[in-house]
Amino acid sequence: MHGAWSMVATLAFLVTHTAAAALYGTYQGNGSQSPSGIVGLGQLTLSANSSSVTGQFKRGGSDGATFQDVLVIYIDSKPGGYSGTGSFMDNNDGENGFRRAVSGYNRPGYRSTAYFAPGFQADYAIALSPGLTGGWLYELNTSTELYRVANVYLNPSDSGLYRDYSFNFSWETIGLGDSTDKSFNFQTTYITSSGSRSLESFEQVTGVVGFNEVYFGNYNSFPPVPEPTNMALAAFAGLLVSVGVAKKARQAWRNHWSDSGAR
Repeated sequence: MHGAWSMVATLAFLVTHTAAAALYGTYQGNGSQSPSGIVGLGQLTLSANSSSVTGQFKRGGSDGATFQDVLVIYIDSKPGGYSGTGSFMDNNDGENGFRRAVSGYNRPGYRSTAYFAPGFQADYAIALSPGLTGGWLYELNTSTELYRVANVYLNPSDSGLYRDYSFNFSWETIGLGDSTDKSFNFQTTYITSSGSRSLESFEQVTGVVGFNEVYFGNYNSFPPVPEPTNMALAAFAGLLVSVGVAKKARQAWRNHWSDSGAR
C-alpha cells in the first residue's frame, strides 16, 4: 500500500510541476559568432501568465563584447502574415534604426532579405537594442511605415555591456488578448540599425551576412512543444492505473478463493 501511495505522490508532483512550467521556455543561440556571438552564443528565456509575456535575454560573447545592434524577434500569432522580409519598405530613421532593422531595408540596392522557415508567417516583430536605448513591438505591413504597437520596456537600456536584459509585452499586443490559446511561434535575427544582417539567431540560419539573403531552417514555439519526457509521464500515469486495476483483480481473486474455502 505504501508503494502505491508513493507512486501516486510522485505522479501528482510531476503533473503539478509540469503544468506550472507549461508557459516557460528556454532557447539557445545557434552558435554563430558573426559578428561577435551576442545572440549566437546567447540564451533567450520566455515565461508568461494570463496577461503578459516576459523575456530574459542573456547575451553571449566575451566580457568586452557589446550588445549594440538589434535583436529582432518575429512573431507568428494569428492566421496570415509574411513569409519573409522582402516586401517591407519602412526605412524611417526617426526611431534610430529600429524600423530598418525590422524591415532589413536601408535604401534601394541595400536590402538584407530573410526568408522564414516553411510554415512560419510573421505578424509582429519585437526590436531590442540597448545601443538604441530601448525596445518596441511593431505590427508588420508592406507600407512605408510599420505600425508601432507598444514599448516592451527593455531593461537595462543604457548599455550593451550587461549580460542580462529583460523585456515584457502583453498577449493583447500580439492579438491574443481574448484568445484561450496563449501561444505563438517565433524566429530571431541579429541585425544592424542600418539593416545589415548577421547569421546569429536562436534558430538555424544559412546565407550570406550583410545586405544579402538568409534562410531560416526552423522556427521556435512558445510554449515549447512538449518534450518526450512529458509523453513518458503520460505513459507512467497509464501504467499507474494499470497497476491499480491489477491489484484490485488480485484482491478479488484472493477473496473468491477465501470464500470458497470457508464454504
